Amino acid sequence: MQSMRTSVQRRRFSTFVALAFLLTWGPWLLVVAGGRAGWPDPPMVLLTVGGLGPLLAAALVATAAGDLVPWVRNLVDVGASTRVWVAAAVLPVALQALAAGIAVVGGGTFDPAADPAHPAILAIVVASFVQGGLEEPGWRFPCSSDAPARW
Repeated sequence: MQSMRTSVQRRRFSTFVALAFLLTWGPWLLVVAGGRAGWPDPPMVLLTVGGLGPLLAAALVATAAGDLVPWVRNLVDVGASTRVWVAAAVLPVALQALAAGIAVVGGGTFDPAADPAHPAILAIVVASFVQGGLEEPGWRFPCSSDAPARW
């Protein structure tokens, strides 16, 4: 009998795709079922896990295949120029400030405590440093490690 590592290494891509869809759509289908059953608000953990499905699948497959370190190394480009790092930190905050400014100039009001995007700014800044955000690195996984991609 093959070890799990050998099996996953031989079928990295198909294992990743199956897990990505399972970890994404499984929690989201539970949210839909809960909505139909009368849940007042969907559990945030189910929405979050669903949104991170490809990233979680890639981490699980990389761990099982023994490729976690090369995959993690590819997530952040530490050799990027200082301008890129500054842009990744400043741009999300600047865009949020610009949107708030446009709202105020247009006659609206801006209350940071009531702004739904306000708590997400830190997550957006962090995601800016990880190439492509929170989901994208997962979809890049099969071709991003030192090992060749396997179907």
